[in-house]
Amino acid sequence: MALSYYQKKRARDMAALASSMGLPFSMKGPDIGMLESTGINLFQGGWSRHTVNLIRWNVSGDIPAQIFDYRYKQKFGRSNADINVSVALVNLAKPLPPFMLRPEEFSDKLAGLAGFDDINIGEHPVFSKKYFLKGGNKDDVKALFSPEIIMFFETRSDWCVESAEGFLAFWKGIGYLKSENYPVFMEEIKEIILRFRGQYI
Repeated sequence: MALSYYQKKRARDMAALASSMGLPFSMKGPDIGMLESTGINLFQGGWSRHTVNLIRWNVSGDIPAQIFDYRYKQKFGRSNADINVSVALVNLAKPLPPFMLRPEEFSDKLAGLAGFDDINIGEHPVFSKKYFLKGGNKDDVKALFSPEIIMFFETRSDWCVESAEGFLAFWKGIGYLKSENYPVFMEEIKEIILRFRGQYI
C-alpha cells in the first residue's frame, strides 16, 4: 500500500527526531504478536492493527523502552473508525501490580455510584475525580500510587497508563503525539518510572 503524504512526512519527522536524540529509528514498528503477549488491553481489541515509526531508548540505564505509532480499527455504532495512538512500552525487570489508569468519563462516575471498579484514594479527591483507576488487588494498587505519583497525575491531563505482565504502557489520549512533544513525553515517563521504582521496582 502506498504511503500518503502525511504518513511520509510523519516518518521523516520521527526519523529526524530520533537522529537529533541519538536514538535508533525504524519505520517498522513492534510485532503485533509480541504486543498481544504483553497482556496490555490496548493491544488486545480492534482489528487491522498496525505499528510504525519505532524509536528505542533506555528510560533509566537498565530499563529498555520503545515508543511507536499504533493504529487499529474499532467499531462505533454502525460504522468503523481508525484509532491512532502514540504508545510508549516499557519493559520492567520486576512486574508492578496490574492496573489501568485513564481519564475519568461520565460513565465511570455512574459505575462508581453503584460501587463498581474505580479505586478512589480518599486523601486525594482531585486525583480520584480526574482519573479512573482500577486493578486486580486494590490494596496493592493503592500502595503503589504514592502521594508523589498522585501529585504528578493531578497536575497533568489525558494520561493513560497500564501495567501487565512486567510491562508498562503509556499514551495520552487518541491521536498521534506531535514529534516536538516527544522529548517532554519521554522525560515525564522517566519521572513516573523512577517514582514507581522508588515504590516497588
